[in-house]
Amino acid sequence: MAPRQPKVPPTPLLRADYRGQRFAIVRSRFNHVITQGLLCGSLNCFTAAGVRIEQVDVYTVPGAFEIPGVALRVGNSGGYQGIVTLGAVIAGQTQHHRYINHAVAQALMQLNLTL
Repeated sequence: MAPRQPKVPPTPLLRADYRGQRFAIVRSRFNHVITQGLLCGSLNCFTAAGVRIEQVDVYTVPGAFEIPGVALRVGNSGGYQGIVTLGAVIAGQTQHHRYINHAVAQALMQLNLTL
């Protein structure tokens, strides 16, 4: 007999007046199948919260390593209420994924502290 899963009430989405506000998404093109799904999910969340698709600009970069640089330029533009970053790094036979993940996470944390 499988254990019962506790019933968790759905988390209400934040709804506010987003008229006149703009949002940005910076998405990695590498691992496109995964990041395309993340993009669709992000856009669905925006619309569920009352943001029109026209208020969201999507910037596509080659890989996860380029996300922080573009996010910085987007953030410094001053034209956005918020920035969502989407990337997917998959572990391979080397340790490359660890270096990329660490560098991107550190850069995004620094960006979060400075914008």
